[in-house]
Amino acid sequence: MVFLGMFHRSLGHFSLILTLHLAGLGAGVTEAVAVVTPMEVVKIRLQAQQHSLVDPLETPHYRNAAHAVYTIIREEGFIALYRGVSLTALRQATNQGKIQRRVNRAADVLSRREFYSVPRDKETRAPTAA
Repeated sequence: MVFLGMFHRSLGHFSLILTLHLAGLGAGVTEAVAVVTPMEVVKIRLQAQQHSLVDPLETPHYRNAAHAVYTIIREEGFIALYRGVSLTALRQATNQGKIQRRVNRAADVLSRREFYSVPRDKETRAPTAA
């Protein structure tokens, strides 16, 4: 909602659809940089490590997600958590842009009184026959 307010004030002459899409784009980029990219790097590293069931005594390089974050930062530096951030930000931005527009459209449809209200008799409060 922060992005929606920011774009609505600065781009008041644009349509609401464009404003919602731009707000979703901004939210998607923020989401990608703050959360998604580092966690995807950790997830991929955990999945790709070469720990096999053939030799059960072999210790894996990463024990869990927290250990993977610690090891990646210690061995490769903090910036290694952000490998691939540009493509992830592009994917998240387009997804959030579409979602923001669809959620707004669904809210518009659901907020129409005739969509969800049932005509009722004023005295008995029972639904009337349509």
